[in-house]
Amino acid sequence: MIHKVKNDELLGHLRSKNLLVDTGRELTKKISDLETERDKIGLQIQKLKDKIIPVAEEIIKPVLGEFDMLTMIYPEKDEQGKETGMVEMEYIDQVEDFRQALREKMKEGKSLGEVAADANAEAEKLGIKPENNENSTN
Repeated sequence: MIHKVKNDELLGHLRSKNLLVDTGRELTKKISDLETERDKIGLQIQKLKDKIIPVAEEIIKPVLGEFDMLTMIYPEKDEQGKETGMVEMEYIDQVEDFRQALREKMKEGKSLGEVAADANAEAEKLGIKPENNENSTN
């Protein structure tokens, strides 16, 4: 059953609600379009990274140690923010990072054996079997 009534205030509220719903739908569509555009840009960035990284690794290879890893590549800029024509490449020494982490654990009062046991436990959680080492104290 339908009951009709003339009420300008109620009709105004309904029109406002419908306008807000329509605006919400338009904004949702814009958000979706922007997300799609962002994803396309992300894919283009990844394709460029896939081209840049091997070239950069080849260039910096003579500088890197066995356990060094390239982390950042960017154009060098001067004090005014203008590119200088040079490329800066940052890398980390994974062995030194490990040593620093080990030093911190030992400062916490853990023995070298305890640190190794913790590392083995973490490796097992990740599904990595620790290597058998002839120099191991086990």
